[in-house]
Amino acid sequence: MKQLLCLIVLSVFTSVTFSQTEYPDVFLTDRYKGIIFGVANNPFCRGNAFDPKRTEIDEAENYIKGSVDSLTRAFNDSSKLLINIEEKYDNYKRQYFGCILSSNTKILRITFDYVSDLSKINWNFIEVMLFDDGGDNHWSIEFDLNKKKIISFSVNSIGG
Repeated sequence: MKQLLCLIVLSVFTSVTFSQTEYPDVFLTDRYKGIIFGVANNPFCRGNAFDPKRTEIDEAENYIKGSVDSLTRAFNDSSKLLINIEEKYDNYKRQYFGCILSSNTKILRITFDYVSDLSKINWNFIEVMLFDDGGDNHWSIEFDLNKKKIISFSVNSIGG
């Protein structure tokens, strides 16, 4: 009986202590809403992917929020396509992907897809969505988690 009780306690402790996030993981906060895709669903870096943690995403989101104005201004100064990300910023559905570069640098790739009303999204429909055009309705950032900085910012073309 004692052995059975020890086995039950150990089993409960192990499942609580070592539980893992299941991916894709819907991540909804007051400030942003998105889906975290793990290694198995990462179309950007097969083989050298990692499962992003919510703390890493929160860190990147905080940095990006403070950089959107300067990113937009720099983009508009050097492009024929003018963008207005700040005005729509709260209405972008995010997709999060983790990549590890050959230098062991951890990169968080975030795609931003504009949705006029995030409350109408079916968050049970969880598939990677990729867009080739759409202008500032679809853009992405790569954030270096080691150096805590944006290393890539791209906006889709307008198509046509």
